[in-house]
Amino acid sequence: MYLTCNFSKIKPKMEIFNTLHSLLFDKRKVYKYKSLRALNGEHDLYLLVRSITRSRLGKLLEFYYDDLILTKTINPETESLRTNYVRITVGPIFVHFFEISPLEGFIGILARSSISNKLLNAIESVVRRESQISSTIFGRVLFDIFLKEKEIRKIQDFLDVVEIIVENVADPYIDWAWVKGSMLDQSSEYYKFVEGPTKGRLKVLAIRFQNRVYYLYNDGRIFTRQADISNIPNIIHEIQLFSEIVKRLHKINAVRIIN
Repeated sequence: MYLTCNFSKIKPKMEIFNTLHSLLFDKRKVYKYKSLRALNGEHDLYLLVRSITRSRLGKLLEFYYDDLILTKTINPETESLRTNYVRITVGPIFVHFFEISPLEGFIGILARSSISNKLLNAIESVVRRESQISSTIFGRVLFDIFLKEKEIRKIQDFLDVVEIIVENVADPYIDWAWVKGSMLDQSSEYYKFVEGPTKGRLKVLAIRFQNRVYYLYNDGRIFTRQADISNIPNIIHEIQLFSEIVKRLHKINAVRIIN
């Protein structure tokens, strides 16, 4: 099945680490992270840590969070639309907190970016409510696939490039390009869009790893269509595969943190 892992990093402050451990890692808990006033009154939104599972790389947490959605219903008497806000719960969302070098302090969120960002905001809100910390606690993780493209292709496990997306192509007739193929980095099209005079900015680089295709995004995401998350052991296995890719990128300095 399709699976995306979004990477972030906990800021290297002992106060933040201690607070996260005391709030999230001790036991299953429910926290109110926000109160919102809408058309139909005030809504309290909650964050739930439902389960905590140890892995050889750290801890896997199962999260749920509340969100508000706008609904519309037809009012037959006035022949108009009635708007309302409804509280819904999103989850399960599995998040792995890495505790082993070189990824110590990294977190991997198995969800698309919109959900990942909302969950991070909910966790930060809980930390601010429950402690004296007022600053942001997560830094963004970026993959420098544009600057480190040659080094990435030299990694022994990443030899086969099968797909690329390139933006800002230096061609008056082409804005961006999406190219697929086998051993793509050996082709003239790869040279044209990635290395030649009309090259653009590499946004996505898809490589073969462990008999799968993984898509490396420059915004800190990794995606595959071949995952199995049918149970907790399989989820942990998928996290380990994602982490092996990031470890290899980290080794060639292709992982950048923005605080």
